[in-house]
Amino acid sequence: MAHVVSYRFAFFTAESREFLAFHLHPTGASRVTTPHAHAHVVEGPGAIPRLLDRAHVPTPALSFPDVVRFAVTDLDVEARRDDWEALLSSSST
Repeated sequence: MAHVVSYRFAFFTAESREFLAFHLHPTGASRVTTPHAHAHVVEGPGAIPRLLDRAHVPTPALSFPDVVRFAVTDLDVEARRDDWEALLSSSST
């Protein structure tokens, strides 16, 4: 059985700028060792406040299928397969 010890999932703009990341790093230099997200400033209309740029927003622990599902359903990332939901469901069990 596999056990996740850390992760870093990140989303980037078309210009290769990270705008959202989900992290879990229980060891290391960071004071935050629990699952969290980072929302990075992307300039232009609707940009998030700079205050959030360094914030560690608490999240539940996430799996890879959780993040893929979020990308497809909430960020409008195009799925490469029509059966993506079934594949994610089968990998979660």
